[in-house]
Amino acid sequence: MENAFHIPPGEAGPVVHVLTQAAHMLSARTDVAPGTGMLVAVSGGADSVCLFDALRLLGLRVEIAHVDHQTRGGQSAEDAAFVAKLAQAAAAPCHVHSVDAEAEAAASGAGFEAHARMLRYAFFERIA
Repeated sequence: MENAFHIPPGEAGPVVHVLTQAAHMLSARTDVAPGTGMLVAVSGGADSVCLFDALRLLGLRVEIAHVDHQTRGGQSAEDAAFVAKLAQAAAAPCHVHSVDAEAEAAASGAGFEAHARMLRYAFFERIA
């Protein structure tokens, strides 16, 4: 199968390696080609930001999804603001959902991590 994804000119070093690996992975899928729309969960951490940039540089129409769990004494709101700025700078649509995950988990009797994951997945399904 031919790789339809091409590395943009001017990229060098580790960026080329990441883009090459992403292009190889994407070219193995028959339902993804340059111009395909994709929703990407971006936490604001290095891994998800790198994924967002790689997919965008490879020509996908990327939209960002981010959930602010209202944790870490307001730092999660800072993550949401960072992600929104990242999307704006890339002219990418951005969907942000803010929810008091700790309170909801406590009210449901569920553990925080499992409940927060459930909230994220439900949000992603609603907007996908």
